[in-house]
Amino acid sequence: ATNMAALAAPVSAVAFVGHSPWLLVGTGPFVQLWDTSFQSLQPTHPSCSLRVFESGEVHGFRFRPPLAVAAAVASSSTLSTTVAVFGHKRVVVIAVNACQQGTLETVGVLPLLPDWVWDAHWLLSSSPEHQDPVTLLAVTYAHNNVELWDVLKGEGELCVSVGKAQSAEHCILYSATMHGTTRDSLVVAAGTVFNQVLVWRPTFYTDDKSSADDCPVSLRLIGFGGVIFCSAFSDDGQLLCAASDDRSIRLFDLAAAWTQAAQGEVTVQPKVVMFGHSSRVWKCALTVSHIISAGEDGQCCLWDKDGTCLQKLNGHVGRSVRCIHVNGDQTAFATGGNDAGVRVWPLAATADEQAHTELLLPSEERATGATAREGGTNADADADVGVKPDIDAAMFLFRQAAAEGNCNAQTYLGALAEEAHDYKQAALYYQQASVSHPTAQLRLAILHERGRGVEQNLATALDLYRSAADLLPHASHILGVWHLLGVHVVCDPVAAVAHFHKAVRLGEHAGSLTHLGMCAEQGTGMLKDQTRAAEFYRRAAERGYAPAQTLLASCLVAGRGVPEDVAEGAAWYQRAADKGYAPAQTMLAAMHEDGLVPGASQEQALGLYTLAANAGFVPAKKCLLDLQDQQA
Repeated sequence: ATNMAALAAPVSAVAFVGHSPWLLVGTGPFVQLWDTSFQSLQPTHPSCSLRVFESGEVHGFRFRPPLAVAAAVASSSTLSTTVAVFGHKRVVVIAVNACQQGTLETVGVLPLLPDWVWDAHWLLSSSPEHQDPVTLLAVTYAHNNVELWDVLKGEGELCVSVGKAQSAEHCILYSATMHGTTRDSLVVAAGTVFNQVLVWRPTFYTDDKSSADDCPVSLRLIGFGGVIFCSAFSDDGQLLCAASDDRSIRLFDLAAAWTQAAQGEVTVQPKVVMFGHSSRVWKCALTVSHIISAGEDGQCCLWDKDGTCLQKLNGHVGRSVRCIHVNGDQTAFATGGNDAGVRVWPLAATADEQAHTELLLPSEERATGATAREGGTNADADADVGVKPDIDAAMFLFRQAAAEGNCNAQTYLGALAEEAHDYKQAALYYQQASVSHPTAQLRLAILHERGRGVEQNLATALDLYRSAADLLPHASHILGVWHLLGVHVVCDPVAAVAHFHKAVRLGEHAGSLTHLGMCAEQGTGMLKDQTRAAEFYRRAAERGYAPAQTLLASCLVAGRGVPEDVAEGAAWYQRAADKGYAPAQTMLAAMHEDGLVPGASQEQALGLYTLAANAGFVPAKKCLLDLQDQQA
């Protein structure tokens, strides 16, 4: 069986405290401590919920070693340790006391960091100032660089930067993980937007950057067909598994490659390639005998190291699984997902023990638990118990829930007010919910950007967009457009591309796919690649996005990045034109005018030009006048 529980917000991080049954859970900006020894997960004492960030969400936990201490007290009722909690541009150090009541306390805070944090990793300090040798925390940023922090050197809770390192490849990362115990043994595995994992050793500098060289790449792990969402080292650092946008998990043997790397960069092919997910793979983990993967399809797959899928576990019904963590003795692993659920799964010693077991979350839990907690409705459940629709009663309950602090109810009421053009009331509801609700953050950002219901404040809008972009693809897309065009922020095409990629990763955002295609076609913020541009256009076009359908059609007609196919190009123009998209109507009209489509006619061209011209599309107006002059 599997232990389970539902929370009120997506679960973005989980981690067992050593060998104990205690589990840290990150949900929104909060950290909670849970006891998984119960048959059904129950939150511990309310003191075991700690808000670590003002906004955004927790992305990961890193325990300060040595966790050998944890093994020694695994059977004890008390377990204390220190944990680095990271997310967005924040890292906070907390003390965890896992006992009958349990406590969480902030003991260190890094200042607001300059870039997105992908990993944090504890290291031994050689400083004679500290009796405790484990005081250094390495932080990997999204631009493939690492900063070293001393968590005990600052005054009060403030931590101090003591070194920086930059990879020779200044690329945008989608993920990163670190391995090692000291500065000299530290290794970074950086998952790039260019479908590779770059493994490099940081050499830290403490003075002006101009006096230090960038750190060369030691190993280049290849073979992926998409960006890298996650990577994980084995305990000894000799194996690495990585998950990709191409729905694969790939296992690399690094032992021989490290020997060759002494002579220069080494390219490494995967030892094993695994396909078993029907959608993108977000997370993977390595144990002594297994590989665990989880993805957008809501499944967890358990593999042996030869790449055989031993088991598929279905518990996060209909939603992405976002995080995995294996307990200290490798007898169980926990998962968290966008269904606001936590699952704890037994990890069998052999495949036979669970080969035919399918673990499913009972439907009653979703109907009576998560749905009620989210302030939502369940039409099927209502039909079963004979409940008739009552709008007044529903609105009373929504307002009551909003008054009690339910962010889902607050967001819903804000949306109703906005729809009624009561922007001031909408802003009030969104403001209440914006503490932890990404949709409220996005809608409130739009109100601040446009000055509706609130005084226009672009700085506040930018902060809210950044917070919402943790989970919402459209928020990340807006940030991408701002950075691409230099609207309200400094023009930064590389940052724009990173935001577009993130929007695609979060939800296959058609607008971001289209912008990525344009960036690839023009070489803006990324390498110029017409084939890749056409691929982006096609992905967005298949989602019904008219601008992408038009751009894909132009590629097909001209043979840019794809084999020339005028008939298919005309078909895509037609699809976009049927949606009333004026540029597509104009291009299709031109094809009719030039006789490039079956059944081409001047009448069809005239009609399409007229539709586009009436929509205000200036090029169509000119073409319409020219055609009318020819027919006169």
